[in-house]
Formats: sequence, C-alpha cells, structure tokens
Amino acid sequence: TRAAGSPIQPGIATDQCEALGSSFEKIGHVLVSSKRLGSPSDPSSMISSSLSRSSTLIQTRPGNLLGVLDNNFLLRGSGIEKNDIITTRWQPLDWLLGTQIGQITGLGLIAVVLVFLGAFFWMLAGGNDDYNTGLKQALWFSWTMFFDPGTQMGFQASERARAKLVAVTFSILGFLYNLLMLGLIVEVVKQVLDRWHQNRGRIVANNHTLLLGWSEKSLFIIEELVKSAYLEGIKPNLVMLAEEDKIELRLVIARHFESKEFSPSIRIRSGSPSDCEELTRVSAASARNIFILSGVGSPRIVDLSTVRTTVALAALTRSPKCPIIAEVRAAESSGAIRAVSETAEGVFALGAVKRLLCLIAVQPAVGEVFMDLFSWRNGASIYCEPLREINGLKPGSTVGDAEIAIPKGIVIGVVPDKDNVVIAPPSDRQLDEKDRLLVIAESRQGATGSEYLIKDLAEKGFTEINKEINNVLPIHSREEAIEPDLAFVEMTSGAMHIVIVGWPTDMETFLGFMDEYLPLGSTVEILAPMDEDERNRRLNQTKNVKEQHCKLVHRAGSTTSLHDLAMLSLNDAAVVLVLADESLQEEPPLSDAANLATCVSLDGLLSGNFPKEFQPRGGSRRPRLICEVLSAETRALET
Repeated sequence: TRAAGSPIQPGIATDQCEALGSSFEKIGHVLVSSKRLGSPSDPSSMISSSLSRSSTLIQTRPGNLLGVLDNNFLLRGSGIEKNDIITTRWQPLDWLLGTQIGQITGLGLIAVVLVFLGAFFWMLAGGNDDYNTGLKQALWFSWTMFFDPGTQMGFQASERARAKLVAVTFSILGFLYNLLMLGLIVEVVKQVLDRWHQNRGRIVANNHTLLLGWSEKSLFIIEELVKSAYLEGIKPNLVMLAEEDKIELRLVIARHFESKEFSPSIRIRSGSPSDCEELTRVSAASARNIFILSGVGSPRIVDLSTVRTTVALAALTRSPKCPIIAEVRAAESSGAIRAVSETAEGVFALGAVKRLLCLIAVQPAVGEVFMDLFSWRNGASIYCEPLREINGLKPGSTVGDAEIAIPKGIVIGVVPDKDNVVIAPPSDRQLDEKDRLLVIAESRQGATGSEYLIKDLAEKGFTEINKEINNVLPIHSREEAIEPDLAFVEMTSGAMHIVIVGWPTDMETFLGFMDEYLPLGSTVEILAPMDEDERNRRLNQTKNVKEQHCKLVHRAGSTTSLHDLAMLSLNDAAVVLVLADESLQEEPPLSDAANLATCVSLDGLLSGNFPKEFQPRGGSRRPRLICEVLSAETRALET
C-alpha cells in the first residue's frame, strides 16, 4: 500500500504481509499504513501522520471470521509493541463514587476517620469518671457515641461543657452516618429484590387471553375483549406482556376506563414479547387466545418484530396450541406468519378498516351495518359456531333447521371443513358434522340458540353486572325487531364529489378502494402538504388507482390552514374525510390533535362562521364530516 504519487518504501509491515503467502488470501487482505509510507507533502501521508503510531485495516471476505487473526499477528503486522498498548484503569475518585462497592468502602473509611476523631477530641476534652483519656477508653467512647447516639443520655447534667459538646457533636454525626448507611443498605436490598422479582417472578394463568405488545390500538382491543367476555358470560381473564413500564400502563388503562361502566382486571408484566423466557413467565402455553399487537413505525420493521414474536412462541418448549392472531401492517406479511406456526394467522386489519371507511363515506347504510358488526360495543356481532354447539342440531340437519334453532340470530353463511365459505346458503342445504355456521347475534348464547340466564352469571360471581348486561344486550325477537333509523342516509345513484384532507401512508390503496365503490363519473378532491408530482409518482408506481369510476383533483396546502381548507369545493361535496397525514402518523396523539383542529375549522366554514373565507350554500344540506383518529384517548371525546 502506498500513498498516491509516492514510491513504495520497504518496511516491517510490508515484509510481514509478503511472508504470509497464499494462506493470507484465504482469509482476506490486510492493508497496513504507517508513518513511514507516503511523502510528507502528500495529503494521505498527512492524514496517516495525524493518527497514532500505526494503524491496521483488515478486510475479510464474506463468511470468513476476523478471529482467525490472533493478537500476536496483529501486533507484529502493524509494528506495535506490546509495551505501547494503552491500558485503561479506574481513577480513584471515579471508583470511589461511581461504583457500589466503592461507595461502601468510602463510607467505611469515613466511619473509621470519625471514630478516631471522636477519640482524639475526647482526649482533648479531658474525659470523665466513666471514660478516661486513655486511647482504648477514648476509642470505645467514640465508637459508642457514633453508632449508638443514645449513649449521651447517660451523661449527668453537671458534666463538664467540653465533654457534653464532644458527645453531642459526634452523636449527631453518628446519627446522620447511620441514616446514610441504612439508606444505602436498603437500596442494595431493593435492587436485589427487584432483580429477583424480574428474573423469578411470573404470572400463573390458565385459559386466559394474552396480549403481546402495546400500541395506540391496545385500549380499543382491551375494551372489545372485555365486552366480548361479558357477552359470552365469562369473567375477563387478560394478561399483557409489553416492554413499557407496567405501572405506567396500569395508569393509562385506569384513566381510559374510569368513565366506563366496567373496569377490566388485567395483569401486566414488563418484558420483551419476543423473549422465550418472558413468554414462559406469562403462561403463554396455557393461554386461550394470543394477540400480537403491532407498534408504531415503518410497516416493514414493525412486521419483522411481529414475525420475531411469532417465532418465539413457536420455539417454546411447550408451544401454545391456541389461536394466535398477529396484526400485520403489510398484507404480504400474513404468509410469513402462517408459515411459522399452524395456529398463527396474520391479520391485515388496516385493509379492512380502510374498506369500511370507504363504505361509510360512499354507502353509509352498508358502512354503518358493518361498523356495528365489527365491534362488540353495540351488541350484534358475527359468530362462527361449530354445528355441535348449536342447540338441537345434528349432522344431516339443514340450514332451515338452524334458522329455527337460532330464534335470536341470523344465519348468514356456512364454513365447510375443507372448502370456501358459502354466504347466504339455501335453506335446504344439509350440514356436515364439521361445518360451522356464521351467525349474526347479540351474544354467543343467542348465536347458539341457548337461553341467556342472568342466574348463570350470578353463580359465577357476576351479580354486579346485571345492569351492564341489560344495557348491552337489548335482545328482540323477530316479531319485535326494530327498523334501523336510516334518516341520516342520503342515497345517491349519480356521481359524487368526495373531499379528502390528508395523505396517509396507504393512500394509494385507499384510493383504489374508493374507486371501486364510487359511482361512475365521481370526483375525489385531495388536500395534503405533499406536492402533486410526488403523489402522481406514488400512484403510478403502485397502479392501485385505475380511475375507472372517479377522477382525482389534487390541491397542495396545509391540512390545518383555514385559507387552504376554504379553497376546497365544500359546497359540492357529499362527504369530507379527514385522514391522518403520513407526516404525523408516527405520533398518534399529535395526528389526532391536527385532525380535530381540521374538523373544527371545516365545521366553522360549513356553518358560515368565516364569511370572508367561505360562503356556504344555503339550505339544510351539508356534507357529512368523517374524522379518522388513531388514539383511544381521542375517541373518548366523541359525543
């Protein structure tokens, strides 16, 4: 190796390299630079001269280990003498103050010094009848005063002032020292106990629901799981393993549910969900269901973390046999989840939510029905029940028999054992032993045709939730069925004008869904900070938006600016969607705050509060305003 423009000069490093021969080529090549290489005027020589005495750069081929070069070879090849190696050592003061054993040693030295000082001053004070000025008695007096401050109470009131002053002074110093030493001992014991609690503690649970990870969706899921448990007539048994501090998580959960009619009891452990040891300590093998929640960040990175957690579950000595529901941020990650475990399923929930949002915007009646079915909060849900669980049904029964056996539910489909789902099956279709029925009902008891008895809950210790159940389960027979109130729905068969504020990370997919549901000739107007060229580049790259039914109109501007919002065609819009912009999606609270501010501004414009900026069209018709929120705490503000 030589610097540019300078001749090669022989040296120790060059001779060593040439002696290695062909064996050196198998492990890589070593580039050695030293002060003797290069001319002083050359820039590379000036750089090398600013380094240490010599430096060795080692480059190995892929697959080779750097460890094949031992320390002796490196020292010889670089010209470094063993005596030149710098050894790092503790500075006395750093060791004394910066380590626990140093602190204890320092306190011990302070105690020795104070005891000897006490003996010295006692000898100067002249002693008394009980303790003379001899060294042994003075040291014993100092020791008793220092470690037992109550010894001074044995002094008579007539004792000389100098003796009492020494006794009081060193009693106070001893009292403060003992407090300090006891505090240090308590801290050491607390650290040991905390370490034992973290390493040996565990949550012993059976037939429980295990939540792995924490995200902005965790509160939603906890609420849904608690509602589901109450509807099934069982006590919620929730366990969570997350990297966040469990005390903070308990405070967040308690704050969210303090205004609810129920407060879930959930056991939390702080730890990594991808650590097999931590999974064992939350009884993952005996869980009833396992939910893996994705966090905030890049979809690819988040899904890799989800896959790692699934692998850890599969690698357990006693791997769980229960269903594992893993949330993925990218649809293609679902296959990786299924490949890891037979019981694991990757759920791309974001796609379903975006489709639901499109339906609410374009077909409100259909969207509202699906939104009710997606949640247990409003009672009615879709249940998938095995044939053996249906009251009075046997193999060979028909779908019509199932409809009669389930008076408080609606049979909407059949799930065969090894075939695709059949939606709206004919009444004369025969049911096999392994078939499952898709039923819309307001409880699992309603979906199976069994009676929902309050006394069953009372026997299980649920006497306090009778009022809760009455509010959650307004069960009606078919004769008493209530017609849904669709007065808010304005059905349109012609072209629609949709306004979207914000550009989320999955906007290309969302616009593809919107293009499927919109009537022919519709227009979608988009306001976002992203410039139009970047939007077109992304749309052309994914090719999800074919613009068969709608035309896109782009406007660049701030989503919270009143002036930019007033430039939109709000008078022609059937609905205005406020979506979480990608610039803020990594921070859910901040994104929700921006969306709420946008909604307030839009409502003010449509209400005529800013006549200089926007003149709303007369009449009672105004576009519906739909706001996307990411945080459960923001959802609590809805009225």
